[in-house]
Amino acid sequence: MKAAVADRYGPAQIVQIREVPKPQPKSNEVVVRVRASSVEIADARIRGMRVPTGLSPLARLAMGLTKPNCPILGLELAGDVETVGSDVSRFKPGDRVVGSPGFRLGCHAEYCTLA
Repeated sequence: MKAAVADRYGPAQIVQIREVPKPQPKSNEVVVRVRASSVEIADARIRGMRVPTGLSPLARLAMGLTKPNCPILGLELAGDVETVGSDVSRFKPGDRVVGSPGFRLGCHAEYCTLA
């Protein structure tokens, strides 16, 4: 699958479209075929590690010391459930959903997992 990947901190120019493995759901997750995703100020701030003065050490601990722990950014998505984990009973393939993986990120890709 294709994804917008930022494998280091920096300006927007570091983001590259790459082939990455399609995610597999854990037992409590669904895989969503992403139809739309937003690009927010949070994505730009995480990508550039632009945080308020004094918070950089904490932000780097949370997001990655030298590079992003989650190189595929994106906090929100809309799409269709493609696969469900073994413990999922509320959703089925084909369901339309909107959601967020929280700070696991990953919505700037063709597929994303949600719990």
